[in-house]
Amino acid sequence: MWLARILKGEGMELVLADLDPERAQKAARELGAEVVPPERILETRCDILAPCALGGVVSRETIPRIQARIICGSANNILAAPDSRPAGRIGSGEGFAAGPDPGDELARRGILYAPDYLVNAGGLIRGAEFYLLKRADSHDSLARIYDRMWRVLELSRERGLSTARIADEMAEARLKRPKIFRDLFWGFGSTGLTAAGGATEN
Repeated sequence: MWLARILKGEGMELVLADLDPERAQKAARELGAEVVPPERILETRCDILAPCALGGVVSRETIPRIQARIICGSANNILAAPDSRPAGRIGSGEGFAAGPDPGDELARRGILYAPDYLVNAGGLIRGAEFYLLKRADSHDSLARIYDRMWRVLELSRERGLSTARIADEMAEARLKRPKIFRDLFWGFGSTGLTAAGGATEN
């Protein structure tokens, strides 16, 4: 509901769907929105499709029905898991049309996909910094999400790869960098844990 209220405040027209019809109607009354059945939401013509509940809703089977120009939602794992990841540039014919990766198929069809683990990273960052690092203000970390999203879009255009593929590459590269995690869990005292195969420090 928070996203819907924000978008309504920006003057956008809303079309809602929910597995709970009563909840959908209640939200529609509050926001002056249209309600459609969940099975029809993907084929509703709109600027932005925002899946914010179930994952795996964007698959090679459902993509042909999607009428949105942009997919940007907070649900985890919006894209269904691919069988494999064929390589190739958008429009080159090197596997995108026949490949099973939903992110590549969206790019081929000109639908902009905002990777969900960037879109919903704020909740994880806020929780980690507040509960694990004891930081009350996460503003700087949250602000960097915007910059990273733009970087994904830029690299996608420059390299001719889908935003999903670019975001995966960036995440994998970040995970491979050695990092020292101190005091991640209560009771560890000053023990330092090094990720990516480094040595443990005391």
